[in-house]
Amino acid sequence: MDENNEKIEVDLTPEVPKVEEPAKDIEILIADDDGPIEKDPQKAIEKLKKKLKKEKEARREAEEKARLAAFHAQKASSEVEDTHLHLVSNAIETIRRDKEILTANYAEAMRNGNFELGSEIQSKIYENENNLKQLEEGQVRMQNEARAKPPVPQEPPQALKPKQQVDQIITQVSKPSAQWLKTHRDHFDSETKIRKMFNAHQEAVDDGIKPDSSEYFRYIENRLNINTDDPGASPMSSASKPSSRQSAPPSAPVNRDSGKKNVGWLTPAQSETAKSLGMTEKEYYNNMVNLRKEGRLSH
Repeated sequence: MDENNEKIEVDLTPEVPKVEEPAKDIEILIADDDGPIEKDPQKAIEKLKKKLKKEKEARREAEEKARLAAFHAQKASSEVEDTHLHLVSNAIETIRRDKEILTANYAEAMRNGNFELGSEIQSKIYENENNLKQLEEGQVRMQNEARAKPPVPQEPPQALKPKQQVDQIITQVSKPSAQWLKTHRDHFDSETKIRKMFNAHQEAVDDGIKPDSSEYFRYIENRLNINTDDPGASPMSSASKPSSRQSAPPSAPVNRDSGKKNVGWLTPAQSETAKSLGMTEKEYYNNMVNLRKEGRLSH
């Protein structure tokens, strides 16, 4: 080996990933499974109302499905019992016809002196009589049980959703009222609002206001807080004019991208953990980001 060859050293120490300094002006927001948590009390209340409304509708639909399922189960059970009773009745009629045929054959065998055949037929007649007795007893028992049970109720009508109720009401009222409902159908998105509309109608009639008049529609709208931004406007003006469809404001994205650049998200549990450790939410978030970059914390 040539001693004049230079030695080459290779550093095999793994390179430690460089941890970037997190932005100091980052804004920390708290979010749960339903999205960002509103800090404004009024907005938080509105969000809670919407959530409770959805839960109420889901519960009502579940109860309706359970009620229909119970009805169909009771109906199916009754139909099975009717089928069994029908089969027993058919079996009884068959045995009675067989008995008539066997009796005639027995008489014919006796006239011909065929006592062996007559004895065989007589045994079948006896067997049929036993079967007939058992079937008739079973038929009476099944009929008594059927009479003791309450009758199957009629199929309950399916509950209509608010929009379906409005469509149904439109077909039952006068043309001016139908036009007014078509114009304001979006307002009646719950059974409570529909009930309030009927209450307002009754109160207007009690006050001597003529239905379908301008005063009547103005009264209804004021009671339901419709068109409150222009009290002097004719209540039917919006129904007579072509409705202008304005594009709805963009809804908040489903993901947690608020559209801001330096934004970090924490869950309520992580926010509480930061407080228990004596850290600010920003410090906790920055520490979590560093741990993820180092591979010590999974996403």
